[in-house]
Amino acid sequence: MQKIKKNTSILYFTYLQIAILALFIFVTAFTLSRLSDVQKTLSYLTVDTVPTVINGAKVSQEVEHLVFLTMSLSNATSQPTRRIITQQLDDVFKKLSATARYQEIDTSFLSTQLVVLAKELEELESLVDRRLKIEESLEQNITDFFAYAHELHLLSTKDSEKSQVTEILLLAVHIEQQHRIHQLRDTEQQLKTAFETLERLNLDQDIKERFSTLYTMLIGNTGIINQKIEALRVKGRTIGRGNFVKNLVNDMANNLNLNARSTYRQLQRDAQVTEARISDQTRIALIAGAVTVLLTLCMIYVLHRRIVYRLIRLNNQIDKATNTNIEPIDVEGSDEITKLANTFSVYLRRVKEQEVELVNMSLTDPLTGIPNRRAYDQKIRAEIASASRQNWPMSLLLIDIDFFKKYNDYYGHSEGDTCLISVANSLINNVKRETDLCARYGGEEFVFVLSNTNSEGAKIKAERIRNAIQSLRIEHKENAPYDVVTISIGVATYAFSQEKVKSLDGLIDNADQALYKAKAMGRNRSVHIDD
Repeated sequence: MQKIKKNTSILYFTYLQIAILALFIFVTAFTLSRLSDVQKTLSYLTVDTVPTVINGAKVSQEVEHLVFLTMSLSNATSQPTRRIITQQLDDVFKKLSATARYQEIDTSFLSTQLVVLAKELEELESLVDRRLKIEESLEQNITDFFAYAHELHLLSTKDSEKSQVTEILLLAVHIEQQHRIHQLRDTEQQLKTAFETLERLNLDQDIKERFSTLYTMLIGNTGIINQKIEALRVKGRTIGRGNFVKNLVNDMANNLNLNARSTYRQLQRDAQVTEARISDQTRIALIAGAVTVLLTLCMIYVLHRRIVYRLIRLNNQIDKATNTNIEPIDVEGSDEITKLANTFSVYLRRVKEQEVELVNMSLTDPLTGIPNRRAYDQKIRAEIASASRQNWPMSLLLIDIDFFKKYNDYYGHSEGDTCLISVANSLINNVKRETDLCARYGGEEFVFVLSNTNSEGAKIKAERIRNAIQSLRIEHKENAPYDVVTISIGVATYAFSQEKVKSLDGLIDNADQALYKAKAMGRNRSVHIDD
């Protein structure tokens, strides 16, 4: 009995599809037969009137494009942009000249306007080119100035000299932000006062000459301030010329629109006649279409409730399970969609488990089993941020096994790996706090991150680690006079605060310098640098 019902539903669904198809065919044939008398009017519109309007629209479109390109040329920020816009302007002029021949408009007016516009655009392009060259030169000079001033700041040994260099740099920064000539003149006067103050200081001859060069770069005849003033003047002329050209193009567009309106009115009258004929046929088509749409909606509703709704629910549950913790995916029914939901549940659970395993593997050194360089990178950045917020010190220990290359050459790489594992185990045993980290930095180098640890604590920790490695008594005949494996440690401590920020590279550089000193002093020792 159930089988007969299923077949009846299938037949009903099939008959409904055939009925809809037949209805669509009937509506289409009926509409085509009733619209035959409109064909002639449509032919007139499409062959005669519409092309004229389209060509007129093309002219108006190109004119609007000309306005846009004119403003773009005025605001060009680089030479390549200027050249591209100039090429586009040439293309627009060619299109306007070609299109005007087929329009019932005053082509002599358009040709005259195009000639005038071409001359004005040449002058505008010249001004833009000059402005860009001045701005490029100014930008390069500013870059050279800051580089030279930075170098002078590093060479200055007195606080008074550094203070004056800093003041000059701050004033120089204002130059880039100022867009009025009187503001630049005020800044120029402030700079002169700053340089006059420098002259009263007891400066070395080399420093005096460098400050003189700095003065020339800023206030000289070809200095940054005068270049900035010249750039502002040329920019003002460019804006004025651009607005003038824009007004010329707008005038031309207005005249073209007047001619286009008359053609458009005629098109409207013809379209109204056609619209009246089509409206009657449209009513009939709408009735038949409404019946067809109603039947189609019923079919869509059945399909939506039976299949689409359940698929959407399945998709939402998959998204939720993917973005959050694993939850069972449950879809009502006992068909293929339900089986698919169960398959996705198993798949997502396995994917989550594999993600956890991959994360753990990516943060562990495969040889020694301790955290690797990637785990260190994550930890150090988090600790720097925490130290900056809490205003507490942080220490970094960079550890290197002494003469490890000789160890590998003498004992072999297999023994070298064994040595690395032993050292790593000893180091990891010295991690006493959850906030600290010991990681393999690379090769025979290891790194310790000590959170909230001052210089005294870091020194004590470094010596404990050094003694722990030496007490392993791993034979190393190439490491005279100890004959056992030893390590050198570079220790760097930095007192973080919200006002005093230290970069990761700077902290590593200090530890690396300390490690270099430890090696230079004979190895098997720790050297500390406190920043």
